[in-house]
Amino acid sequence: MEIKKCLLTNNSCYKKASKMVPKGIVVHSTGANNPYLKRYVQPDDGILGKNQYNNDWNRSGLNSCVNAFIGKDKNGVVRCYQTLPFDYMPWGCASGNKGSYNYTHIQFEICEDALKDEKYFNDAFGVAIEFCTYLCDKYNLSADSIVSHHEAHLKGYASNHGDCDHWLKKFNKNMDWFRNEVKAKLEKKDIKPVEPTKPSVPDNFLGARGYLKYGDKGPNINKICSFFANNFYGYFGNTKESAKIKLVGKNNDGDFFGNYLKSWVIEFQKRTDLESDGNIGPITLKMLVKYGFKY
Repeated sequence: MEIKKCLLTNNSCYKKASKMVPKGIVVHSTGANNPYLKRYVQPDDGILGKNQYNNDWNRSGLNSCVNAFIGKDKNGVVRCYQTLPFDYMPWGCASGNKGSYNYTHIQFEICEDALKDEKYFNDAFGVAIEFCTYLCDKYNLSADSIVSHHEAHLKGYASNHGDCDHWLKKFNKNMDWFRNEVKAKLEKKDIKPVEPTKPSVPDNFLGARGYLKYGDKGPNINKICSFFANNFYGYFGNTKESAKIKLVGKNNDGDFFGNYLKSWVIEFQKRTDLESDGNIGPITLKMLVKYGFKY
């Protein structure tokens, strides 16, 4: 398991940067039927996918933030993303009648689905178990220091939430099972997670933002347009000549990412089982290269 890194640097919690010495771990689940990381974690690194509603957690004014999220990337692969340094106090569980684990516990969210998909449950909690094994080893924590948000509330250190016990119960599991799985891995030294990796340095072809999108201009757009005109001109019933006129113009000088190119990109993404967002990020670029694109 790889821990990706996408720090929520615009979140008010990140900006406050309050440090702690981790004493335990709180496991949350999001309480919303949306298993995709991009709902919460941005900006898109080419793997997450873009949150088109701009309601992610990488913005100021929110009173919530956790150290990591587990959920699906844009292609449905379950991943773990670090979103705060692990020694930053999260804003995850509020407080109870004895205080708050926000001052002492690393906290992460597992993105919920409709709570009926056993495969996703196994994949998501499998990653969570590996993640907790990594954290326990790194910070010399006992598996017994791992609690759910619900358990943290019962202990008096969190607000009254039911996560993630309600999800575990649907598949005949509980937090004792979760802790025992972590204990077993610690005893076997079965610690698979690697140190969090920084976001990939954007391919120079894609620019500093890391992807090309509608409205962009430049010679790299022209290269993409020419490639589609020469190799995928048949989209939408076009001939090679009509595709060339639409994408690159009669003088082969088209360098604008307009509606025609966006349509071609979306069609290409659909036919190659990629997320059809109309942008050219690292994954779409890699697929173009697979089909002969050179840059």
